[in-house]
Amino acid sequence: MGHITQDHLKQSRVVIPPKPLIEKLDNILDPLLSRIVALRRESLELTSLRDFLLPLLMNGQVKIDE
Repeated sequence: MGHITQDHLKQSRVVIPPKPLIEKLDNILDPLLSRIVALRRESLELTSLRDFLLPLLMNGQVKIDE
């Protein structure tokens, strides 16, 4: 962003919330972010398993019992 100069940055202000508020937000977000990471890992594992098994199923090398 060429229109932003060092002067602009020196004049800008940053709001930092109080530590108790940061900790409260962290207590809320940490479990959610951990769950997102776990679900993404599971999704990748299931995708890999599907990609491995689908060709075997299509070729008749694997059968599904009903």
